[in-house]
Amino acid sequence: MKSVDIKAYPIILSTRSNGLTFVPSSNAFNNLIIGVENLKTTSYYDVSSKFASKNVLPIYNINLLARIIYDNSNSKSVILVPKFKSRYGISGTLNIELGENTITGKFRRSYSNYEAMIVRTNYENLSTDKMSEKVEESYNAEVKNYQVNNLNDLAENVEESFELLNRSSYDLIGDKIYLNPLHIFGMDENPFKQEERDFPIDFIYPKTSAYTLTYNIPEGYEVEFLPEAKKYITGSRSLEVGWLVVQDKSQIKIRFNL
Repeated sequence: MKSVDIKAYPIILSTRSNGLTFVPSSNAFNNLIIGVENLKTTSYYDVSSKFASKNVLPIYNINLLARIIYDNSNSKSVILVPKFKSRYGISGTLNIELGENTITGKFRRSYSNYEAMIVRTNYENLSTDKMSEKVEESYNAEVKNYQVNNLNDLAENVEESFELLNRSSYDLIGDKIYLNPLHIFGMDENPFKQEERDFPIDFIYPKTSAYTLTYNIPEGYEVEFLPEAKKYITGSRSLEVGWLVVQDKSQIKIRFNL
């Protein structure tokens, strides 16, 4: 890089499994990445990782502090905490099949930055059929016509599309249908289970999850009740969740963001 006047320097770091390092020592660091300086910004690269890209490092390297080494043997601390968001998004149109007690639909999933890197890692060396099976297992549903794009194009988001059939996916009591607004894509339980927490939660990188689902209302039915729109933000503003459910003619449209 330096042969073409790129200001590139080694950055030594301690991986997550090696623990945090605040004071340089002979055994404090156990990995190396590259830092490229341009004006007042530094970009980070890990050329040893197949699916890493500019400022998207393997998870094991994201461990708060690292140290950049300059040509004159001077060094300084740098913070390896991602400042940009990684996005997971799913959208789809769902049909309620009354005679078969199923919900069918066509869906698209999209992953950017760290979310894309994780998917690429999980799908490496898998056939399309095996990827489709992983989707089936994660949703406990039948998947057809699965496709995935941009697995090897690190400059683009990973995109998936598939058709899905889920059985016993709504309640029919009398002549009324009761739906789970997020269908099978929501959480079944609270991931934060500790009664007491001594340390802050490490989310590793900023992330947003966006769900956009559209239900087609079956013929002969009308909407009797919809959840109210809500939005919650923690005191530290580190976590935000909100949803909006509206009726638009013969459809129910749901937006959920976390």
